[in-house]
Amino acid sequence: MKKTVKIGFLMIVLAFAVTACATGNVNTPLPQSINIEQPEPNTPKEIAGYIGVWEGVWDLEIHGIRSFHAMAVTVVIEKIKDSRVTAIYSWGNWKTYIDEGWIRITGIVENGKVILHSGSRNITLDKNPGNVKTLNATYSSGNWRGDAVLFRGDSKNLNIVVKRDISHLPEKIRAYNGAWKGMFNNGTQITDDIEVISEKKVIVNHSWGDNPDRNVKAGSWSQEAEFNKDGYITIIRKNNRTLTIKLNKDGTLNVRLEGQNDNGYWWLVDGDLKKIE
Repeated sequence: MKKTVKIGFLMIVLAFAVTACATGNVNTPLPQSINIEQPEPNTPKEIAGYIGVWEGVWDLEIHGIRSFHAMAVTVVIEKIKDSRVTAIYSWGNWKTYIDEGWIRITGIVENGKVILHSGSRNITLDKNPGNVKTLNATYSSGNWRGDAVLFRGDSKNLNIVVKRDISHLPEKIRAYNGAWKGMFNNGTQITDDIEVISEKKVIVNHSWGDNPDRNVKAGSWSQEAEFNKDGYITIIRKNNRTLTIKLNKDGTLNVRLEGQNDNGYWWLVDGDLKKIE
């Protein structure tokens, strides 16, 4: 599968031809575009070295049962600023237990390590003192534990292309573009990554974290959608679930999900998201 890259003054933009991509021998799904921002000049070299694409395979353990080379993983560190980290966590299929997916995730730099967190998911990255081209990674989520050695993504598969230009579009359309993070009013952490394609079309990746209190398991999906006549986005999913995305006057993003349960009762959750800078 083809991956493309444009190198700019402050930013590297990885634009993928398809949603599921491979950086080397590891195949995990990734968003249509990835923005890797160069660190500020005062960022320590060892911290700046985390920025980029890292890939490997998790060894997983649950209830004391360990599975080696169980699930492919890609971590993309897009931005580190003032010890705050913006990243993408992507994983492959594992038997019948876990379906592949990806989420936007944030974290911090602490004691020289990158610590990422989303819902019950915790990922720690640490430089390998014996090999500067690898990272030691650990994972925890509920009863799950994992560890892996991550390697730099293979840049040989990258080709220079032109980044999609949306500067000519109306501001009210361009304002949707980007990654948004927040919480539904039932306590479920959510992230919506929106890529504006044209004045009418967008690609939305909707992801959510675990919420045991509501029997919600983490997951994600991606779908192309259109702005409706009222200027916001409505996506109809399976099981009659509808996701509505609307920009608020204060610059936040209102996301509403509604549907019908097995007993025929209608339900609705919503929340206001902030853009990940």
